Amino acid sequence: MKLVTAAIQANMAYSTKLCESDTLRIHDDALTGTRCLAVFCKSTKRLSIVFRGTISLRNWVQVNLRFWPMNGVHSGFSRVVDRHWKFIQEALNFYDHEELFIIGHSLGGAAASEVMRRLYSDSYPPPYCVTFGAVRAHRKWVVQSSSCGASTLRVVNNNDVVPRILGVTFDHIGKFLYFNRKGVASKRISEISISIDRLLGRFARPCDIIADHVQLARTYIAHSRNVKPTVEELLG
Repeated sequence: MKLVTAAIQANMAYSTKLCESDTLRIHDDALTGTRCLAVFCKSTKRLSIVFRGTISLRNWVQVNLRFWPMNGVHSGFSRVVDRHWKFIQEALNFYDHEELFIIGHSLGGAAASEVMRRLYSDSYPPPYCVTFGAVRAHRKWVVQSSSCGASTLRVVNNNDVVPRILGVTFDHIGKFLYFNRKGVASKRISEISISIDRLLGRFARPCDIIADHVQLARTYIAHSRNVKPTVEELLG
């Protein structure tokens, strides 16, 4: 899968104009206000499970602010996965897929990483996970004991502040891909270089910490178009 395809699917989950079809199933959970999509590509037999990010006060009350750990996982994000789990299992059984991707942005990225952790050990074909601006969702010991990190790509755009919160309690799963202030992707970049780049980005755009997260089309999708390797190649 091309990285831009994953970014477009992450953005699609926010659309209010989606209609179900034989290649698209939608599951909206009333309790948490979250959404999960099952997107199937017939030509490649690729199934994508896609989670939407935060859009409402309900998301904050029922998910984001439930930040105490439960079995090493942010209880709010674990709750989201639990609420959509039956839908995910039905999609996995319904579609005759040969590739499986778990995708999400923000809150959706955190949920995607937890689905990946649960599915990775007993799922065939082995899934890939791509998150954009995801929140930390797992305790360090869970991250260290999980084998799914090698197949998870964690994409962060310049001054996107969301991936940096909850750092005391939780950590990220996955390999890191960073977009600098000019939209250039780097797999290997030092913390000092990132700090300098973020500072320069803040000087250029004072509202960077918000815009770099919420403007999916201007940031993650636009930058992903310039990334030539596939997700599988980026993880290789």
